[in-house]
Amino acid sequence: MTTVNTRLYRKKINYLGTALSLVILVGLVGPWINLSYDSFVVFNPTTRLGEKHYHSRIELSPFYATVRTDNQLVSRVWFVSPGTTLAGIIITIVSVLNCLNYRKRYVYFLIFFAYVIGLFAFFLSLGRGVSIGVFTKPGWGITLALVSTLLLFLHAFIKMTGGTVSRYI
Repeated sequence: MTTVNTRLYRKKINYLGTALSLVILVGLVGPWINLSYDSFVVFNPTTRLGEKHYHSRIELSPFYATVRTDNQLVSRVWFVSPGTTLAGIIITIVSVLNCLNYRKRYVYFLIFFAYVIGLFAFFLSLGRGVSIGVFTKPGWGITLALVSTLLLFLHAFIKMTGGTVSRYI
């Protein structure tokens, strides 16, 4: 009887999915979008050129926004908008569900698509004022989110195929 119980408990947790969920959660708390403004120029004696630095910076994450002035934290606002908060909640739920094993293999692709919907919900809730690459720069949190999107797709593909791929593909 104990071997049946240990086998059941061992199968409930997906270790690869748990590691991937930790990467997703770490990326979720990091800054996704950085907006720097109030610039000034500093002379670099090594390169003998001017460098553009910024006094103020806004960092946006799905759950909070941070305002920094001269590398000092001025304010932090939690739950900035309903759209970004909803996206963060979707991504958190998906990462928790990714830790479990499922008998139906298509559930892993449903988890992947729910994660992608969470990413789209975040970017659609920002509006027209944010142009990534023009005024704002991506943060390390969105980089981890995009890497985990690729890894989550690979994880879903591995689970869907059962670890084997047909030679006819």
